[in-house]
Amino acid sequence: MYTSGTAGRPKGVIQTFRMMLANYLNIGLAVELTGRDTLLNVLPLFHAAGIKPYSSANFMVGGERQFGTDVALSVQKNRATVFFGVPPAYQALLEHPRFTGSRVANVHSWACGGAPLSLPVARHYVEEGIPTRTGMDITKTGPTVFLLDEAGVLEKTGSVGRPQLFTEVRIVNGGGEYLLPGEAGELLISGPNVTPDCGNRPDASREAIDEDGCCYIVDRWQDMFNSGDEKVYPAEVEKVLIEHPDIAEVAVIRIHDERWEEVGKAFFVPRDDSQAPPYPQQLNRFCRQYLAAYKVPREFAAADAIPPQCPGQSHQKDTAP
Repeated sequence: MYTSGTAGRPKGVIQTFRMMLANYLNIGLAVELTGRDTLLNVLPLFHAAGIKPYSSANFMVGGERQFGTDVALSVQKNRATVFFGVPPAYQALLEHPRFTGSRVANVHSWACGGAPLSLPVARHYVEEGIPTRTGMDITKTGPTVFLLDEAGVLEKTGSVGRPQLFTEVRIVNGGGEYLLPGEAGELLISGPNVTPDCGNRPDASREAIDEDGCCYIVDRWQDMFNSGDEKVYPAEVEKVLIEHPDIAEVAVIRIHDERWEEVGKAFFVPRDDSQAPPYPQQLNRFCRQYLAAYKVPREFAAADAIPPQCPGQSHQKDTAP
């Protein structure tokens, strides 16, 4: 399978049967997949999220797979019992006029990956009586690495959960030394789920771990930038801005600055029901309530949409009534 991440040029990643088996043991057992389950797949099969993790695990236990383009209608009309999607798929469900928790009661396992599930969206699903789990994986790891169970989605907002049974992770600094819980460092992954093509050193991610053993992805190593010798993670800034009531989507990038070398610039899409787009001064004050001054973007710019190729980690929020 091919993956590029933030590197730009796609890389071929060898996939083995051992990786597929480890993926099943890591995720299939956790969500209790059986041969009686039917997975509704709405993700492209050229992407790891579509062909794995749920699809291959579902095949290994003899389950069925349905395909759908209208996410909401497919979940409600088909006999799907398990569902895996990315945040936009969960957003599409919420925006469907006939979507309610009672109409999809046949689905016993909901999972989201590919990007962080925002707190407003997660909260909406909980209110609908739909327990949703999240996690983290990459193409080079078969893919499942972390899973967060349904009980932790609101309690551990932003966490990807704990390493799964057949995966070992370590968090180290630039010198390869182990870090203490709460410290951000480089994430190393090993286990039978890791591709033999890349060994046990996938593309660098940034992460912290809390006292309960749950991990938090701070940002991709390549997206982090230095502002006056202080490290800034765009994803951290985006998680703050997406909570602003008049912002529907946001992405933060780095720009050059004569004094600090690099500073942040935030592009945001106003909510459709907002009376007026927020002014840069308003957003600056909003950010300063939750972020250190050096993390606050120097510039703010309204946009009609966030381009898919935007270097920032685009975040969306629940826009359903």
